[in-house]
Amino acid sequence: MAGPSLRRLTPAWTTPSKLRDRVLVKKKGGGPETVLLFFFAQATRSQTDKGNQMSPSQSVAITLPVQKQLEAYNLRDIENFMLWWAEDCQYYAFPSTLLAANATEIRARHIERFKEPDLFGKLHTRTVVGNVVVDHETVQRNFPDGAGEVDVICIYEVQNSKIAKAWFKVGEPRLHPQISPLKI
Repeated sequence: MAGPSLRRLTPAWTTPSKLRDRVLVKKKGGGPETVLLFFFAQATRSQTDKGNQMSPSQSVAITLPVQKQLEAYNLRDIENFMLWWAEDCQYYAFPSTLLAANATEIRARHIERFKEPDLFGKLHTRTVVGNVVVDHETVQRNFPDGAGEVDVICIYEVQNSKIAKAWFKVGEPRLHPQISPLKI
């Protein structure tokens, strides 16, 4: 065969909820094309609180601030990161421990966090219901005992194209194995 064989699972692009079933996928394997198309499908799949479907443009308007702040987080770019947070935003450890009561306090927390050389959040899944975005991420961190990772469930409430509230449920850190130098 000359190249990857692609097939369309269903022909019509009718509703966002069925978008996941209509992405182009490779018949065998799962290269970058599959991942990108699946990510697009996941990002645009959403529902309102009443169970009615949101349009893809409504879904993008809700997910855009969350996606852009994640991109800035991964670049450790505090200015672009803060563009997506409301001035009066609230930042919680799940379920109700207030960690930062406004944008100034979030900025101070992240200036310190962005000093970590291995900091990176990998998005696994994103779900949208109304104006709430729920992400499952694995975050690479530099802990006091060494480099590692931690699973995080991030819940964002978006209002007026900014993150108004956020809750973070953080799992147990897992340290990466230390590699001993070879002795010759």
